[in-house]
Amino acid sequence: MKKSILISTFAVYVFCCVGFAAAQSTITFDDVPLAANSYYNGSDYAGGFSSGNLFFTNSYTDYGYGYTSWENWAVSNKTDTTTEGYGNQYSAITGGGGNNSANYAVSFPTFASGASTISLYKPTTVGGFYVTNTTYDYLSMLNGDQYAKQFGGDYGIDPDYFKVIVTGYDLSGVALGSLDVYLADYRSSDSAEDYILNQWKWVDLTSLGTNVASVTFKFKSSDVGAYGINTPTYFAMDNLTIGSTNNPATEKLFTGSANSRFWSGANVWNRGSFQSGDGLLFNSASATASVNDLTAETRVGTITFGAQAAATTISGSSVKLAGDLGNYSLETQTVNLAMNLVDGNKTFYARGNLVIDQAIGEEGGSYGVTKTGSGSFVLNAACSYSGGTEIREGKLILSAEGDLAAASTVAVDRGATFGVAAGEHEIATISGEGTTAVEGDAVLVVGTLVQDTLILGGSGASTAQTLTAVPEPSALALLAALGIVTFAIRRRS
Repeated sequence: MKKSILISTFAVYVFCCVGFAAAQSTITFDDVPLAANSYYNGSDYAGGFSSGNLFFTNSYTDYGYGYTSWENWAVSNKTDTTTEGYGNQYSAITGGGGNNSANYAVSFPTFASGASTISLYKPTTVGGFYVTNTTYDYLSMLNGDQYAKQFGGDYGIDPDYFKVIVTGYDLSGVALGSLDVYLADYRSSDSAEDYILNQWKWVDLTSLGTNVASVTFKFKSSDVGAYGINTPTYFAMDNLTIGSTNNPATEKLFTGSANSRFWSGANVWNRGSFQSGDGLLFNSASATASVNDLTAETRVGTITFGAQAAATTISGSSVKLAGDLGNYSLETQTVNLAMNLVDGNKTFYARGNLVIDQAIGEEGGSYGVTKTGSGSFVLNAACSYSGGTEIREGKLILSAEGDLAAASTVAVDRGATFGVAAGEHEIATISGEGTTAVEGDAVLVVGTLVQDTLILGGSGASTAQTLTAVPEPSALALLAALGIVTFAIRRRS
């Protein structure tokens, strides 16, 4: 028996809005410009499209002679619910987007992975999304076609199913969990429960946790042949709900290029021109330079290099930094503009290396910096912020030109490293259960050192000590005379 299911969209929409409005942000796809009754599938070879601050990748191939293909994500507002076949692959069976909106996304898996993927630019929660069948796969399952069977078979008793396996991953690619989303299910012993989804259905992904960096969508069907799944492997998505820190309304994605890199430009941000206090997101695989040509000391919110960002340098006029700064990519990201911390302490996150080429100061108070992430945070300029520095993860490295205020305190947590690569530096206090590593002939003058480990001569040296106080200068002089160490560390006189 052929059946389809009708789900009350009112109930699930109320649940979504009540459950997630306070902490979540919704990707609606309605900000993607489309002509009426049309779609975008990557035929301009742009590699994808943006909605909110997320980039949905796709790959388009033109084989010539009228034959083309695409994979991963398209966006559509087509409304055809009756035409069968491949030519109607961009229409949702609902005849429109979720919650009566126009646009929605269409998924078709990549050939290489057999899945579609959404990559978030930094880890967050994923509340969920609305899903339905496309007209193409819905009618194929309902009636059968030249490639795929009619679900349920001739007598409506075959235990057929078609599902999407949704899996969340963290930044390291470790699976956080998965769940099955059935687009059709004929497995029940009661044929009255058989269905093919033809309305928007809410899928709750909160079980994946708060550290989701990517989500994959992989198909599985009971109708399989010699070359894989016979059922057309499509679904439509709308109103993807993610943590608001990944898509705040005041954060703007840099969309400029080598010929359009200045912050004052009218078309270099995805949400209109820059406004004082906006957060800045750099997440392009190709836009590798961005220049602040605004008035010096313009106020910015967060500065974020997303997980998909190529190595990027931002430079130009100084800024007041009101939020945190983070590099969620594996590439080295460079900030070559001066920053004054305002409105409190800041966290600098480095998954890949984060290089600061200009000074970090402060305005309106005494503010500090907390370094997180496994990458290195490299200071190539003398910084004057006075609120202290905590290194929770990875390394903070002072180059010959880099420095912290002489009165600074540095706390190095277990497993983290405070590195001095070159030059002469003076720090009031170093504490914590981590490591201080002084390289080569660098000089580090410390007032008080209460720390577990001091690496002598840099990370490649074989000598280490467990310390509760700074060694006497005479002891270090003896070690140096014996050729065991090649650096100096001494009490401040």
